[in-house]
Amino acid sequence: PSADGQVPPPPLQALGASPNIPAHISPAPTAHYGDGAGAADAPPPASAAPETAFGIQRALISGNVESAVDKCLASGRMADALLLAAYGGVSLFDKTRTSYLASHKEPFMAVMSAILSGQFEGLVQSATLEAGRWKETLALLCTYALSNEFSPLCDALGDRLKGEAGDVHGATLCYLCAGAVDKVVELWAADAAAAGPAGPAAPYASLGKLVEKVQIFRQSTRSQGALSGTLSTLLTRYAEAMVGQGLAAESFGYLNMVSGGDAKVLSDRVHHSLPPALQ
Repeated sequence: PSADGQVPPPPLQALGASPNIPAHISPAPTAHYGDGAGAADAPPPASAAPETAFGIQRALISGNVESAVDKCLASGRMADALLLAAYGGVSLFDKTRTSYLASHKEPFMAVMSAILSGQFEGLVQSATLEAGRWKETLALLCTYALSNEFSPLCDALGDRLKGEAGDVHGATLCYLCAGAVDKVVELWAADAAAAGPAGPAAPYASLGKLVEKVQIFRQSTRSQGALSGTLSTLLTRYAEAMVGQGLAAESFGYLNMVSGGDAKVLSDRVHHSLPPALQ
């Protein structure tokens, strides 16, 4: 008691209040990590949660894992659905994983879906070609595509770059990865033709460099098929340029690679122009 007989109030700490807050103001509840404070993590309504949990439990007790997974998916319990599906076998897990991926619309989920499923055709057809973004798709193919699917996928990406974006450089790179000899030769020949005059007037050295690149590429891809029209024309032009440089005998090696057409005519002319010892 004080000197005047009054009893002092108890300390604030004894009333459960903070000493820095007036006693009549209740402190706000403290939020803890994992309490589900976010809207996305909020638990289902109290009236629905027990019913859903009871349905999942009954399905598990009866041994119906697929039904339990379906109930989890219907109630938005994706993590629970994936855990249960892993126990239910490959088919159920794949189906659940597909549902999970379909429920998320972020751009990277399309990449994840292609990697997990091994289905890259859709990714190639929907890839963004502008601003060099196609390189990301090509990198994904190099990293994850199966060996027997890699070439067709790169070829399809090259076709899109050439036809839709007009990106000859990007298309050439994709065709090189695909081992598409004919398409690479076509683009290289077009580039060489644009850089200078065509036919016999084309500089001998330029044609030689182009043919050398083509031959190295063909050997690296072990190409054994018939020559395309573009490659046949290129080799005939080079052989003709060699004849013009006084290398008639050396031109035979290239003319023999080409059958029919102008190459046959040129081969006969060269053959009859050579001394008998070289024929």
